[in-house]
Amino acid sequence: MSEQLLHAKRYGGILCLLALALVLGLLLGRVAFDDPFVTYRYARNLRAGLGLVYNPQERVLSTTAPLYALLLAGGALLTNNIPTLSNWISVAALFVGACFLYLLCDSFGSSKAGLMAATLYITAPLHWLSLGFETAFYLALILGAFYFYFKDRFVPCSVLLALALLTRGDGILPAIALGMHYVTTRRYIPWRAIALYLLLSAPMLIYLTLFFGSPLPVTLAAKAAQAKLGVTGFYAHTSFIEGVLILAEAYVQQSKLYIVFVFCVCMGFIAAIRQRKWPWPALLWAVLYFAGYHLLGVAPYHWYYAPLIPAFVLLAGWGFTAITARIGQMLRGARLPEAVVMITLGLPLLLPPCISNAQIYRALRNPGSVSPESKTYKVLPEAKVEVYRRVGEWLKEHTPEDAVIGVTEVGVIGYYAERTMVDFLGLIRPDVARALQNGNIQWALWHYQPDYVVLTRVNPLYSYDLRADEWFKVAYTPVQVFEDEHFWGGPVTVYQRQIPRYQLSNTDEIPPDAIPLHIRFGNQVELLAYTVDKEVLHPGDVLNVALYWQCLQPLSEDYTVFVHLLGEYDLIVAQRDMEPCLGTCPTHRWRPGERIADPYMLALPATTFTPDEAQLEVGLYHPVSQQRLTATTAEGKTLGDSARFHTLTIQPAQASPIPNPMQINFGNQIALVGYSIDQRLAKPGETFHLTLYWRALQHMQENYSVFTHLLSENGQRVAQMDSWPQHGNAPTSGWQLDAIVKDDYELDVPGDASPGVYSIHIGIYLAETQQRLWVLDGVGQPQSDFVILSRVRVIK
Repeated sequence: MSEQLLHAKRYGGILCLLALALVLGLLLGRVAFDDPFVTYRYARNLRAGLGLVYNPQERVLSTTAPLYALLLAGGALLTNNIPTLSNWISVAALFVGACFLYLLCDSFGSSKAGLMAATLYITAPLHWLSLGFETAFYLALILGAFYFYFKDRFVPCSVLLALALLTRGDGILPAIALGMHYVTTRRYIPWRAIALYLLLSAPMLIYLTLFFGSPLPVTLAAKAAQAKLGVTGFYAHTSFIEGVLILAEAYVQQSKLYIVFVFCVCMGFIAAIRQRKWPWPALLWAVLYFAGYHLLGVAPYHWYYAPLIPAFVLLAGWGFTAITARIGQMLRGARLPEAVVMITLGLPLLLPPCISNAQIYRALRNPGSVSPESKTYKVLPEAKVEVYRRVGEWLKEHTPEDAVIGVTEVGVIGYYAERTMVDFLGLIRPDVARALQNGNIQWALWHYQPDYVVLTRVNPLYSYDLRADEWFKVAYTPVQVFEDEHFWGGPVTVYQRQIPRYQLSNTDEIPPDAIPLHIRFGNQVELLAYTVDKEVLHPGDVLNVALYWQCLQPLSEDYTVFVHLLGEYDLIVAQRDMEPCLGTCPTHRWRPGERIADPYMLALPATTFTPDEAQLEVGLYHPVSQQRLTATTAEGKTLGDSARFHTLTIQPAQASPIPNPMQINFGNQIALVGYSIDQRLAKPGETFHLTLYWRALQHMQENYSVFTHLLSENGQRVAQMDSWPQHGNAPTSGWQLDAIVKDDYELDVPGDASPGVYSIHIGIYLAETQQRLWVLDGVGQPQSDFVILSRVRVIK
């Protein structure tokens, strides 16, 4: 075949790849995920003159792709739409990477394998699910380096490898793979290439180290901490190896023909071994990459697996060529055109990625069409980007410029909000990542107390049930809800902080206004002093308490500190049990003589009984055995398993003729506006007389029933009374709008009731359907279908 014809075929193949990239780019170019928006914000801030930072004036390297951020910042000179710019850079990079794959195989004498490998590469659905990330750009650099390496052009090879390293830290792995191949095949070290590589990469690595303190992004520690907590891009506690199996299962479910791809990969591996002349560094790079991510133990996400694609498609292309050549020999007598054989065998290989990409296109056109429970959901675009964008734009428009926003997923919301962000998964703040390592996913919320918090209804803070946290319910109120029928985790709610931010101490020095105490626990630690910020409390208040400890002896165990506010009859009004320093300084790290400032925020529920007097109770216990340390005075007097001190007064929230005034909405129909109870201490056989005060929020046609339950500490219902209000004499259908209805109930303590603390639960339901009315928050979102009204004690 003439040289001119070879060039024509090569250029024809490249044009076909270009057309394929453009078509897929036009169809799938709207794919978006949350994570790359972190890099987009770095690029926009750099373009705006704020520097290579996420939050202005905070030197934290959160992007895993600093060079890619620089590239986007340059592109932002041409367009302000950085997400779209990044997607089309990815499309262009996929085309360039496919071309390098094609030319690489062609240089090994197999243009057919190259064309098939390049086609598989550019149609790989995992690439299109990684659109907008730095992945395609990064892979194009590495594949270009491989091509130039095997053409003995070491200068461009070193340049591209250096750029790959600056794009992503794991870009060092292909350099190691090529270096190992060079040393083993040529028997000497390429010092010039190494020097050029270091010369090009060193300046930026030095800059990153000087500016951020390290060239490694904080996201590395954050992803490792997420994995420890079980937060991954697949299912809880999914490992990197298990992620491969999940992806494989999802793709096979989309098309069983992916088995043909696996077969071609196996045949390609056999053919490569037989031929020996094959780009083995590509496979070595894939092995190093897989082993590295597995050993790092980071939380896996689907885009982490895209760098494995080049090795697999190379093997598949080689296997396809070997199979077609073998079949061609078998059918030589039939005189079938070679193109017919290749098309016949190539269709089953190329059809599966086309099916997967068609499903991606369908998911873009019809978000939420696939159930999150489906296995194929993990290989489809996220349906939350659009609602996150709306949230971010609302925050930009409706919050002060200096507002601090707390979120679980920071990418899209942070990009569009343009506010100082705190993310609860540690991607942009190293101190949050360190807290996650200790298992404290709620630490960032307590420590930073953002002005606004954005939460999804499903898994708002993953393993921590934030909606049950009394402090959060008191400190934050919902101000805006964003519905999206396509997002399985919705709605998304924006909460605003309603109380002043508690200024946590930055030093372990005891302040002058602290009250001395000197109580020892187990002769291992001493509570030197404490502070409280209030003497008179009301329902819905937060009491801020700071404890000042000193370690007396080394502690081999991690103890939990409990801080209780005990009211009449030792009933707990508010409490917080946690490791010291919001969970960031476990006791096993304490050293003798060390002082520790330990803050606690105790929230009084809106249903808190008043008037009352309460006392602080503090102690330490082992989280497994529940064994408490014995408290003693400095003189050696034993106090028991806790220390009690400082009496506070609890008064009603407002002056009102109704006892214990409050406003708790049951649906949009009825509000509980107060209650009274004749006693909170009773014996078996005695009765708690409860009076509820209701207000009609609208005219009702239905007649609702009220339930009042008395539950033991283990949740067992020991007494109940269900009826229409006023023992059936005041059906809700007859209530006047805004009229107050007084409603009496009796809860009889069983004769065999065990001594202990019991709780009174109340709620409203429709007797015909047993359907309960939801308790609604400030923006009408359901919280629960009952209210814990008060605690009571039963004695012998």
